Amino acid sequence: MMQTVADLCALIQEHLASPAARGAGVEVTSDLRLLDSGLLDSMSVMSLVVEIEQRSGIRIPEEEIVAANFRTPAHLWELVTSLHARTV
Repeated sequence: MMQTVADLCALIQEHLASPAARGAGVEVTSDLRLLDSGLLDSMSVMSLVVEIEQRSGIRIPEEEIVAANFRTPAHLWELVTSLHARTV
């Protein structure tokens, strides 16, 4: 279960280290520019969404899967925490 932005960063780090990803060796911090740097593309965003949903127990609505929410791990964490708050 993800409880902090650091947990989310670790998940993204794991995701970027997969053979199909472009980010092997990149240190993921809360302010890392995920989209601008090219670390995430549309396919990797969708894969990351599935992982986040599985690990956090929330569902990310399709309308929330927009560039603004995936700009940095901090932006994504804001989305995750707001969605989690809605389900509690």
